[in-house]
Amino acid sequence: MNIDLNKFTHEDMNIDSYEFNDETTLNEVIDIAVAIKSGGQAKSTKEGYQKKANQVKGWIGDRKVSEFGYTQWAIFLAKLLERYKPKSITNFMDILNPTFDLLIANDYLASNPFENKKLPRPVKQVPNVFTVGKIRSLTVMNADLESEILLLRLGVLTGLRVGELLAINAEGYKKERGVYCVEITFSTDNFRTPKNERSKREVDLCSNAINTFDRLIVLAQVRGASCITVTHSDNKTIEIQSRTLLAYNSKRKELYKQVSHYATDFLKMHCASTGVDYLPPSNLRHTYASQLLTKGVPLAWVAKQMGHTTEEMIENHYGVWIKEDGIETTVKVDEHFDTYFDNNIEAANDEVFIKQDNLKISWFKNLLTKLFTKAA
Repeated sequence: MNIDLNKFTHEDMNIDSYEFNDETTLNEVIDIAVAIKSGGQAKSTKEGYQKKANQVKGWIGDRKVSEFGYTQWAIFLAKLLERYKPKSITNFMDILNPTFDLLIANDYLASNPFENKKLPRPVKQVPNVFTVGKIRSLTVMNADLESEILLLRLGVLTGLRVGELLAINAEGYKKERGVYCVEITFSTDNFRTPKNERSKREVDLCSNAINTFDRLIVLAQVRGASCITVTHSDNKTIEIQSRTLLAYNSKRKELYKQVSHYATDFLKMHCASTGVDYLPPSNLRHTYASQLLTKGVPLAWVAKQMGHTTEEMIENHYGVWIKEDGIETTVKVDEHFDTYFDNNIEAANDEVFIKQDNLKISWFKNLLTKLFTKAA
């Protein structure tokens, strides 16, 4: 049973069509749960739900609702917890919770089997980033991969999300103001407007980013503008726009058709050929945040550039101190405290203490001599 809520007719809404009985399989229940959960969601979100649903259906989908009760669900959860990380468990729960709601509503469960179970929280992962040395290696120009390398450079220089990076266009570039306007993004295989107003933003461009944009525009002149279909954040409004897209897949000799192609067609092989450990394209954004954090750039400005409302988001999810790129910070600390401390002070060893004791004795002898002289 595959249900698409967008194609419901009046007859499809007949409640009798979805009554469960003892022969109903979990496949059917999960399909309905996914349809309900997916209502009004973006295509990529729906695909994520369907992927997890298919996994669950593969394990238990052929079981009848009448023979899969509270105990069986509890055992199923135990196996999930044993096998998967917290983030994956959370994704499974996106499908399982509406499934339980349906089973409860149809009297095949008395309560949610997981509601009293304390699920593990996702462990904070320290982001992996490219150091300055690795960035230098990755951005050495190769004429056969010029477009992709320029795109990589722009990712490090702007902190754009990978979908935003693959949707960069000449119309959003305002050279006279030194900004790029994020108005569209590339999600899986389609163009969309940003999810929220904060993500729809102007990104300030440094001179290197401006030069990179200029070169990408020169390369795109031969291709010209394209008519693209853009889905708005309400997931209902669809608009045809004319955009001069700057991201180009040299391997396939075409504009990007899938977000994943930037990694599979370029970045993985490019990292291998330059001797740099591979990191996915999304980590270019982490690299941007971490490099700026390491150089002491105000987090409020970094957050604005990246389309976030709080500095905490940058600190907790994007930024990491890059020790090898922050050596000058130690130098600055030394320079600051050099004005307060005497660098010629001897180490605190036994000889120093003996010398200090001798000085104290000499001072005391001199004092006694003066006192006795006065007394005489």
